[in-house]
Amino acid sequence: MKFKVGDVIKAIDNFYGFTNLDNEFIGRVIKINRDFSIEIETLRCKEGKIGDKWYSLHPEHFKKMMAPNKLLVNDNVTVYWDDNGDKFVSKCHGEKFDIEKGLMMCLLKKHGYRYKDIRKILEDNGFNVEHKEESVVENEEESDIELARTFGRGYGFTYSYTGTNREVKVGDYFFVNNPRCTQNKYKYGDVISVKEFDKYSKYQCFNGVNIADGSVCHVSSDEGYVLENYKEYKKVNRQAKAGEYVITADDILRPLGYSVTANNKFLKCVDGKDNFVNTKTGVNVELSTDEYMVLEELVF
Repeated sequence: MKFKVGDVIKAIDNFYGFTNLDNEFIGRVIKINRDFSIEIETLRCKEGKIGDKWYSLHPEHFKKMMAPNKLLVNDNVTVYWDDNGDKFVSKCHGEKFDIEKGLMMCLLKKHGYRYKDIRKILEDNGFNVEHKEESVVENEEESDIELARTFGRGYGFTYSYTGTNREVKVGDYFFVNNPRCTQNKYKYGDVISVKEFDKYSKYQCFNGVNIADGSVCHVSSDEGYVLENYKEYKKVNRQAKAGEYVITADDILRPLGYSVTANNKFLKCVDGKDNFVNTKTGVNVELSTDEYMVLEELVF
């Protein structure tokens, strides 16, 4: 399968009248149909309306783009993706966090430089340099588990994950995006907790529990995909602490009508006060306690 739900794609030819190259069309895949055609929501275009949906499109006329998150900040860590989708990570140690320094370190790393290279240049030119801890995260994959969370909302619950996978294992959480023989026990958008595999089925099927209502389901593995590093949350009305995630109550508008939560209502508290960062765009915003609810992680 060329794409999966959530992929950001762009048009590569002029086969279609609107979702085409001349219109500089960029969209997000919202559904994959049984015949492998796709449904797309408009994210950007020269002419047309953001949010418009397009149906039964053929995937060969589109190309997957990098994730729209070009810059993310989490506590003292800065993550930057360049136009090729390559990721660079920088972490601040023992000093006040500065987003500009964090981004500059990411850009230096993009061109092959590390903090030790900067220190050597200064020392070679007679400058006394304090030997500080390396400011680039050594284990980028570990930090990315926390930084790259994608949030979603089911029927009566909120969840997040860090990636998707086609290989299903017992204990996984499975997102349904291509439901077929559901017996009215699950539908598109449901999350199924995988309990056991059906060893008598000639297809790769499993038995699970629908998180939305607790119903027992018999599901085929080609009806969706695994949500990796799955977490589930309850909403609590209180002041957010540093590092906690929140969901905004409504779309938050600022002067001139600019929306700080457009297409994403999930933010992370930066300092335990009123400062938050958008988990998709990296945009910082101040919120009062009546504008959000805290997402408290559920422990299973």
